[in-house]
Amino acid sequence: AMYARMMQLLEAASDAAEPPQDYLERFMHGLAMMGPDRKKDLDAEWLMQWLCGNVYTIMVSDFILVNRHLVLMGCYDREYLQMLVPFFCDAERMAQLRKSDIMELTNTYNGARIREDDIPDGMGKHFFWAMGRQYQKVHVDS
Repeated sequence: AMYARMMQLLEAASDAAEPPQDYLERFMHGLAMMGPDRKKDLDAEWLMQWLCGNVYTIMVSDFILVNRHLVLMGCYDREYLQMLVPFFCDAERMAQLRKSDIMELTNTYNGARIREDDIPDGMGKHFFWAMGRQYQKVHVDS
């Protein structure tokens, strides 16, 4: 029931004075932590489509964490995660990532058991290399 209500709030986001996507990551974290088991029986297809359509209205770190929570709950789609790789490989976006973002992104893809060879067009090697390079850059700068 809570998940359905969250979907309603996201659908009506354009009418809201305060964007509900600002609270989406916290909601998904709470949902993942509920109950004795993290695995949930949720249909996340609508949410993944909403995320793709609204990727520029949500903070990159929140976007990464929402996807991380979907993987933790076992409610993810491998093709969806593979499709996001070019988005994250964008040089400008990669430069925005902090250490925690890179760790969560790595944990997301490892949790979904997506390896560099699973990512089409040879993007996998570049994706993991770019994350490692950005992690080192952020580490040196801090």
